[in-house]
Amino acid sequence: MAEAVLTLSEALDRANSGKPIAPTAPKHLKRWERPKDYFGAEWSRYYSAGVGQSRDSDCLEQSNFRGHAGSVGWRNRNGCGGS
Repeated sequence: MAEAVLTLSEALDRANSGKPIAPTAPKHLKRWERPKDYFGAEWSRYYSAGVGQSRDSDCLEQSNFRGHAGSVGWRNRNGCGGS
């Protein structure tokens, strides 16, 4: 039996109520949580990939980010990315 396709409104309602948008939502991903001292945009409806970098990232964090970004085909504005 095929799954029903949700409208954008239905998907947003599910996400806003904390329910997964799809019944097969990845169980190993966690929703983004606002850090204590964060004053930027709200991303609580999104999942965290578990990797990231900031201006304060050390060499290992930068390397992990480049490796993950490259594995999904990401390229930055300079055409660089990946490993």
